[in-house]
Amino acid sequence: MKFKIIKYDDETGTLDIKLENGFILNVGLDSLTPKDGPTEQELLEALSSYLPDPDYFNRRIPKAPVLPSMLNKEYTATDVQGCEEPCTWDTIRGHRNTLLRGSDWTQIDDNTLNKDERVEWKQYRQRLRDIPQEYNKPQSVMWPEQPESGEFQI
Repeated sequence: MKFKIIKYDDETGTLDIKLENGFILNVGLDSLTPKDGPTEQELLEALSSYLPDPDYFNRRIPKAPVLPSMLNKEYTATDVQGCEEPCTWDTIRGHRNTLLRGSDWTQIDDNTLNKDERVEWKQYRQRLRDIPQEYNKPQSVMWPEQPESGEFQI
């Protein structure tokens, strides 16, 4: 899969990567490599292994009619009752990645957020990325609160 690195934010350590199919991914540099000063080749290898399989974009997306009514509401972990799915790092990362994808629009240059709101969202997204390093057990994860500023508008 071909890709371009279209933006790097050294303040948050995030890269925007545009895939040949038009999708844009936001990736934390710390997700790619733990070391300082990686070479171009090391970064390319890490990015290549990080990118989703092309079949990912052809997957079946489940229908969830309840989701529009859940948008922009604040939830906490105590709101989850009788969760049947075991709490593993895989489920934590999956949820975190969903939250990151859902807030990708906040980092696009032509969104409707002002500078302060964009900083709030950037900090929120960084807190999401830091979750695996901040907690010892997946059961102890406390999700950061999503900023109140901004709503996705079409």
